Amino acid sequence: KPELSVDINLKALVVASYKFIARIGKHKGGKGGVIVNIASTAGIVSG
Repeated sequence: KPELSVDINLKALVVASYKFIARIGKHKGGKGGVIVNIASTAGIVSG
C-alpha cells in the first residue's frame, strides 16, 4: 500500500533527523551542524 510506504519512510526521516539533532546539537555539547535530506524519485519512475 502506497500510504503505508510513505508513512513509514516519512516517519523514519523525521525520527532520524530529531535523533541526529539531539546528538549533534550545540545545546548538548555538540559542534552543531546541518542536516541535508536527499530523496530520489527513481524508485517510483518506471521505465
